[in-house]
Amino acid sequence: MFFNACAQLKTKKALTLGKKVFNEFVIKSDQSNDLLYSALYMFIKCEDLKSAESLFDRVERNIVLYGSMMKLCNNQKQPEKTMELFQRMKMENFIPDDVIFVLVIDAISTFGDLSLSQSLIDQIPEKFLSNSWIQVGLIDLWVNYFVHINQLIFRSLMF
Repeated sequence: MFFNACAQLKTKKALTLGKKVFNEFVIKSDQSNDLLYSALYMFIKCEDLKSAESLFDRVERNIVLYGSMMKLCNNQKQPEKTMELFQRMKMENFIPDDVIFVLVIDAISTFGDLSLSQSLIDQIPEKFLSNSWIQVGLIDLWVNYFVHINQLIFRSLMF
């Protein structure tokens, strides 16, 4: 409950206090995952990516946790970390859902990489293509791609 309260506050002071309390716990391998999940949730909600990453490796992961970490990475303007999480998630045999695809589309839209974009689109199951969030994300992906290409062309013409 304590870590959840800190997460709800989302202040630097609450995060500092939450970290202090967390660091005072002696975390054993048989420690309840509930405590670790609560602390991780606090780090994610308070947007402390470094602490969240270090704790992420210590908990039993699931698709929701992967999605939360991907959202945090996107919010912190670190789309490459979102892509790393996506690859790791697939290596751990988690099947991406529509939320995961939206988060990955958001990350890829910042790269301006046509082959990466097409590779992702090829992975999206057809049943998800009717999802309005995925449709909007794909539109954003293509708009960002064409903006990126136009900027490159413009720069090359200037020199």
